[in-house]
Amino acid sequence: MILAFLNAVDLEFTLLALTHGLLFEANPIASYLLSTQAQFITYKVTFAGLGIFMLLTSRRTTMGEIAALMICSFYVILVYQWMACFSMFQAAYSGDSLL
Repeated sequence: MILAFLNAVDLEFTLLALTHGLLFEANPIASYLLSTQAQFITYKVTFAGLGIFMLLTSRRTTMGEIAALMICSFYVILVYQWMACFSMFQAAYSGDSLL
């Protein structure tokens, strides 16, 4: 399932950013849960699982299809932004120019 894969990639990038000190979490609940990786992983997997379950139960409706398309699009953009962030981090860390 594409949404589960994209969510897992987002989780991995989030944890990677956390370990490198690149992350400032604006969500107060997630910020509290980021204090330990196990709490954050549990939070992320639980809510992603609930969301995927809701999408699966409504997949044969027009609204469910629109919601799935919008959420997948959001995660594709999010993963692209994570990749750009780490590309800039790597360039800055190695001293390479971004241009």
